[in-house]
Amino acid sequence: MTELTYSTFRSRLLAFIINFVPFGLLALINKFIIFPASESAADIADIIFYIFSLFYYIFLQYRYGQTLGKWVMNLKIVKNETAKKVSLRQILIREILCITVVLFSCIDSIVTYAEPDTDLAYTTFISLLLLLAPALYMIADILTLLSHSKRRALHDLLAKTVVITEIPGRK
Repeated sequence: MTELTYSTFRSRLLAFIINFVPFGLLALINKFIIFPASESAADIADIIFYIFSLFYYIFLQYRYGQTLGKWVMNLKIVKNETAKKVSLRQILIREILCITVVLFSCIDSIVTYAEPDTDLAYTTFISLLLLLAPALYMIADILTLLSHSKRRALHDLLAKTVVITEIPGRK
């Protein structure tokens, strides 16, 4: 097997930013331009947006081993032991936190849409959960990535994957 070149924190961060920019812009356009006054329509659009973004990450990473950001940065997700194509199961494990956040967001949007006078305690709890859980997970993910010899983040360890830098011309 050819010697693998493991991704750097910097290249993974740039790939994350490249992936985030179009989605962030679409979210802002949705909230402030398309549906600025209609909360129920914005909630429905949010659900569609969440599902689309989840599909984007899962499909591209499963099919190609990379998202647009990883492609631009020449990064690819592979199985840790064999450096072969990852399975759908591995991608789902890698994305479990995102899947969970999307589920909670959709449930929150549906409940808010169906019951506009939802209990403030419920809304506060869900909002805190949607902010706190990903933040704590992301901190653990970054610390693991920075300290691991193969630069594997927590989600890579859980899914038994590694992100490598593809060197053009080398297979």
